Amino acid sequence: MALRSPAACRLIATVVALVVVGLTACSDVETAAPPGDAPARAQDQPTPPETAPKPRRSLARRIAPLLEPPPPPPPPAEIVPGIETVGVPECDDYLRRYLRCTEQTMPEDSKKLMRDTMADVAKAWRDAASRPGSTAALVEGCRAADDAARTAFSATGCTWE
Repeated sequence: MALRSPAACRLIATVVALVVVGLTACSDVETAAPPGDAPARAQDQPTPPETAPKPRRSLARRIAPLLEPPPPPPPPAEIVPGIETVGVPECDDYLRRYLRCTEQTMPEDSKKLMRDTMADVAKAWRDAASRPGSTAALVEGCRAADDAARTAFSATGCTWE
């Protein structure tokens, strides 16, 4: 049945009408009226809480939590203070190792420059990781950078772990 046919339109309109009527007809809480002598009996013997009927909630109230957006993701963790993670484990590991080796082997005047450069690299990779379909290329690039840095830092005496 095509969506543009009169039968399909009537079917959709009927379903929508039933849903609207169902949602508006349901009250927030429905309770049954007690029998005529129930108030006298209720005063004599209280109903135990486990057998008391539970009020029913309307369909709209029951599905409302399902329609709420998920909570925002937690803020990204930091690789080192001031440099947030990329979110791709291969890249985060590379940055962590690279920064550790630069701290161990570079002269003090070069450390700040390398740290600032790696902060820029991490931001660029984080932006790239947020684009759909870019993760595979990013993983491969970070692995290649990791291999190259491992070779370069082996000459300085830093163990790449």
